[in-house]
Amino acid sequence: PEKDKNHYLGISQGEARTVEFTHNPLVGLANLIGTLQENEALTLCVPPHPGINRVFPKDRLGKLKKFSSLNVQNAISRSKDYYQWSEDKYATLLDHDPEPGQPELDSEQFWQALVSCVPELAGCGRVVTVSTSSGIYDKATGECLKPATGHHTYLIVKGDVEKLKQILKVRTWLNG
Repeated sequence: PEKDKNHYLGISQGEARTVEFTHNPLVGLANLIGTLQENEALTLCVPPHPGINRVFPKDRLGKLKKFSSLNVQNAISRSKDYYQWSEDKYATLLDHDPEPGQPELDSEQFWQALVSCVPELAGCGRVVTVSTSSGIYDKATGECLKPATGHHTYLIVKGDVEKLKQILKVRTWLNG
C-alpha cells in the first residue's frame, strides 16, 4: 500500500458533526463505530463550529476560501489547526499496527503491555476494533495486501491529552 497524497483513495472532503454521548460514552462510541459506513470517518476531537462543518483537505482549504464562490463559512480541514480536544471527557485512540519485524500482539496482549507500563490504566474500560489499515484486500483480485494484524483501542479520558501521550511514550519506551 502507498500513501495517498492526492486524496484519490480515501475520504478527501465531506461534513463533520459532533456526537455527544450522555450516558455511557464507551457504549455510545462502540455503537457509533459499529454504524460507520465505508465513506465515513471518525475524528476524536471537536470541530470549531457547532452544527455541520464542511471538511476539505488542508492543502485545498486556503485556495477554496480565497477563490471559491461557495459558502465556506464553516469550511475546515481535518487537522490540528481546526480541531481541539474537548474540555470535558473525550475519546482517545491507542493504535497498534506492528511494523515488519515487530511482535504482533493481540488486543489483550497489547492492553496488558500498556497496563504494565502505565498501571493507572488497569481499571479503564475500553473499546477495541480492528485497525483500518489492516485486513486490506484488492477488490479486483481478492489478494490480501495487508493482513489483519493491527487494532485500535479507544479510551474515554479526561484531562490533558498531550500529557497522556507523553506519559505513554516515555513509560512504554522505558519498558522496552
